[in-house]
Amino acid sequence: MKRSTALQVSAGVAIAAAGVWIFLRQVNVTEMLHEMRRTPLWKVAIVAALNPATLLLRAWRWQAMLPQRSECSKKGLFPLVVIGFMINNFFPARIGEAVRAALLWKRNRFTVAESVGSIIAERFLDVLVFALFFILPVVLLPRLSVVRTYGILLAGGWCVAPLCFFAYAKKPASIKRVAKLFLAIVPGRFRTVIAPIGKEVISNLDWLFSLKRTATVLTLSVLTLLCQVGMLQALGSGIDGFNVLVSMFGIAFGAIGAAIPLAPGYVGTLHAMMLSGLAMAGVAADKAGAIAVLFHAIGYSTIAIMGIYYFFNLKISMKEIRESKESGVRSRKS
Repeated sequence: MKRSTALQVSAGVAIAAAGVWIFLRQVNVTEMLHEMRRTPLWKVAIVAALNPATLLLRAWRWQAMLPQRSECSKKGLFPLVVIGFMINNFFPARIGEAVRAALLWKRNRFTVAESVGSIIAERFLDVLVFALFFILPVVLLPRLSVVRTYGILLAGGWCVAPLCFFAYAKKPASIKRVAKLFLAIVPGRFRTVIAPIGKEVISNLDWLFSLKRTATVLTLSVLTLLCQVGMLQALGSGIDGFNVLVSMFGIAFGAIGAAIPLAPGYVGTLHAMMLSGLAMAGVAADKAGAIAVLFHAIGYSTIAIMGIYYFFNLKISMKEIRESKESGVRSRKS
């Protein structure tokens, strides 16, 4: 094992362990397990059904976002999404995203910039929706008034993104010139990082020039994460005061934990943050802990089973993944 890989794995395990420790400090484990055992099977079934639905919606959105080119194929995106998330569950540092981009480049013949840029653009849209799921509960729920100032500040920043999208859709050449002027004043070491990312993202913004594709991408972005809200709502139904806004807030906090890249499978970090968000919204700690564990465990299991199936069904090998990543990095640098 390479030294860098060993360090990544070690750091990931340490972060996951810290998250689990923080999580367990906030709950009574016996009571939490009792809450989990009381969960009806119909709730588990709903969560197990909605989780693959989020991946299907992601595949549809990916298809709508990717540029239209006759030499490239948009078929078979759902298995690639599932495999990418499955690998994220097993390995640290979100390498499933790199694998998904590499497989899109190698198997569907999109360029490296388009493949990597599509993942970055996806994540940016996810951040916007997660931010909205934070803003709405904070503004509308009196019990969250303690963080209302942060919600209002975030809402102000959130409004900038649609304006940027609109500006690029109307005047792409002007926006590119402004970006070049900005890069000219950025220190060289940062410019070498920012410039390639900018090119990769821009290569996946053709959908903004079509009102139909824009509506499709934005609608699918919201529906994808509303499925996660539905998963949490199913698990929390029957708890006093638990509503859709509470589910949104819990999902937004869980996303913060999942955004910590080194923890494999979001273990610990997602649990601790989702528990904190639900507790802040008024859910008892033991109930919130049970919801967080079930939300993660059911989603983890369904993705693992589906991912392993598609991995072998498509005859993908670890050698192909390794070679695709290495070739993609070389092509990206050239």
